[in-house]
Amino acid sequence: MTTEERRGWLMVGSLFLSMVLVNGPVLGTPGIFFMPLLKEFGVERAQLSLMSSLMFLGFGIAAPVSGWLLDRIEARIVMVSGALLAGLTLLELGRVHSFTALVAAYMVLGFGAGGATFVPAQFVITNWFGARRGTALGIAFVGMAVGPMVFAVVAQHLVSAFGWRTAYTALALPVLLLAIPVIAFTITSRPPRAVQPGGEHAAEAALDGLEVGAALRTRSFWLLTGTFFLFGVAANGIAFHLIPYLRGRGYDAGFAAAALSLMFGAGALGDLAFGVLGDRMRSRVAMGFNLILLAMVSVLLLRAEGRDLVMIFAIAFGIANAGPTLLEPMVAADCFGLKRFGSLTGLVHIGGTTGAVLGPVIAGGIFDLTGSYWPAFDAFIAILIASGVMVMLCVPLNEQEATATRQAAAAAGS
Repeated sequence: MTTEERRGWLMVGSLFLSMVLVNGPVLGTPGIFFMPLLKEFGVERAQLSLMSSLMFLGFGIAAPVSGWLLDRIEARIVMVSGALLAGLTLLELGRVHSFTALVAAYMVLGFGAGGATFVPAQFVITNWFGARRGTALGIAFVGMAVGPMVFAVVAQHLVSAFGWRTAYTALALPVLLLAIPVIAFTITSRPPRAVQPGGEHAAEAALDGLEVGAALRTRSFWLLTGTFFLFGVAANGIAFHLIPYLRGRGYDAGFAAAALSLMFGAGALGDLAFGVLGDRMRSRVAMGFNLILLAMVSVLLLRAEGRDLVMIFAIAFGIANAGPTLLEPMVAADCFGLKRFGSLTGLVHIGGTTGAVLGPVIAGGIFDLTGSYWPAFDAFIAILIASGVMVMLCVPLNEQEATATRQAAAAAGS
C-alpha cells in the first residue's frame, strides 16, 4: 500500500469518527430531550416537534452552502467551521430560556452539523478514491448510524443523572474537544497528486468535469435531483409514520419503537453493502436496483404479519434505505466529474431535503383525509420504483462527451 493510499484510508477513519462525534449528539438525541423540554416550556407536542423539523431544514440548507465552499476552500476549513458552530450551539442549548430560542438553535445546530459532515465527507472521499470509492464511502457513513445509536444512550444517562441542561453541555464536549482536532489535523480536500505547481487554480483546472451551468443543462442533473427528491418523499414518509402505523395495527409502543431503532441501526450494514456494490457495477444501475429493492422491502414490511416478520423486514428496510444516500455521490461523480462536485452535489441534496420534509406531511395529510395510511404508502412504493428507473437513465460524463464529439464531427462533415 502506497503512502497516498494509507493517507486515504486514514481520511476515511477520520471521517467515520467525525460522523460519530458530530452527528451522534445532533441526530441521536432530540427524542431523548423531548419530554424534559415539553415539561420545561409548556408547549404543545406539535409545536415542540418543530425543533426536529428545523434541524433537518438546517441540514438541507447546509448542503448547497458547504458544497459551494468546498469547491473554493479546503474541506477542513468548512468542516471545522461547521463542527465549531454545532458544538457552540449545543453549549447554548443548555442555557436557553425561551421556546423561540430553542427551535432557532436547533436550526443552527442542523446547519453546523450538516456543514461538518454530510456533503464534505462525500466530497473528500470522492476526490481521494477512484476504484474503491464505494467501499470508502460505506465505511465512513457507518458513522451516521453508529453515532446516533451511541449518543442516544449517552444522552439518556446524562439527562437522568444530571438534567437536560447539563446533558446538552456535556454533549458539546466530544464535538469541540475531539472532532475538531481530528478534522483539523487529518482532512485535506484532495491527494497531493491533484495539487499542481500553479496553485489552487491550476489544480482546479486539472480536474475533469462540468461547470455548474453546463451540468444544469444536462438531462442527468435533473434526473438525479428528481430521483433524490422522490426517494426523500417516499422513504422519509414511510419511516416517519412507521410507529403510528404499527400502533394502529395493534402493536404496543415498545415494540414499534424497537422496530424503528433496529431500522436505523441496520443502516450501518446498508452503508457497507451498497458501498461494495457500487464498486462492482455501474453506480447508476446500483442505485436503480437499490431503489426498486427498497420498494419491494417496503411492501413486505408494511404487509408483514407477526412480530418476527415485522422486525426482519424493518432491518431489511434499514439496510436498503441507506443505499441511495451513499450511491448518489458516485452517480454525481460519474455524470458531472469532479470539477464542481461540491456545488453540484449540494444542489442535488436540495431535492432530497425537500422530499424528506414533504413526505411525512403528505402521509399525515392523506391519513387525515382518508383515515388510512395505505393511499400514501401505495403512492410511495410506486414513487420508489419510478425513481429507480429515473436514475438508470442518467448518462455518465464520458458518454456525454463521446456523443458531443460525434455530433460535432457529423456537423463538420455536413
